[in-house]
Amino acid sequence: MNENVNEYDSNDEYGETSEPKGKGLRAQLESVLAEKRTLEDNLLKAQSELRERSISETLASLGVNAKVAKFIPSDVNDKDSIAKWITDNADVFGIQTGGNQVVAPQPTVDPSIVAGTARLNSLSSAAQSPSKVQDIEARIANATSKAELEALWAEARAYLL
Repeated sequence: MNENVNEYDSNDEYGETSEPKGKGLRAQLESVLAEKRTLEDNLLKAQSELRERSISETLASLGVNAKVAKFIPSDVNDKDSIAKWITDNADVFGIQTGGNQVVAPQPTVDPSIVAGTARLNSLSSAAQSPSKVQDIEARIANATSKAELEALWAEARAYLL
């Protein structure tokens, strides 16, 4: 052993060894780079979700079909720029603009279809419940006396008319 070595010169007290410095740095670097890639992927995913949500909320507030979102360029991000882009491209999507406000096109419906729908609605509101009709039919079929049959027949006429 070297006689000039002092007990205070030992490197072991501070966790240092006589191994070459830099050992294990490659593994540390690869670990840090993998963590960095993971964080970047998470950031890109979060930014993408935020952009999609922002676009869908803006389109909903403007009354524009959400399917238009897939045509909005990636550099259009905030509400004002989305509204401007939609106003600029309104004719492509068949959207009417009134000044600064976007007005979604109103579908035209044939009047005969509207009249038919109204007739169907009025019929369905006056329709009888099948369970009540079946109940009366079953009770008529199981009637044991003429008085019971007449009472059920009167009930059926009152219900159906």
